[in-house]
Amino acid sequence: MAKKQRRRERGRAAAPAARPAAAHDRPPISGISGTNAAGTTTRRSYAGSARAGSPVRAGASRAIGEPSAMLERAATTERSFVVRDFKRIGIVVAIMVLLLVVSDVAVNALQP
Repeated sequence: MAKKQRRRERGRAAAPAARPAAAHDRPPISGISGTNAAGTTTRRSYAGSARAGSPVRAGASRAIGEPSAMLERAATTERSFVVRDFKRIGIVVAIMVLLLVVSDVAVNALQP
């Protein structure tokens, strides 16, 4: 039986109040779409979902500069795993094709 994880209980009413409001990375631009309380039009600063935690935009990476050594090591390790997996898949496929050819020859040799 799995061990029960013990956690402190949190009140349901306190959770939404603790979360800060979503802030945009740029101020809204006037005169494009939507209206605010003053009657002027505004636009969101990015074309993405308004929900917190959802992807903001697709496209080019926002990282600037050289990647860290730790990130490079992790990427190299991941690439080596992928290369080994493809090598194993290739070996299995080659063996399967060889067995298929051998079995075809054997079946044709047994039938008169």
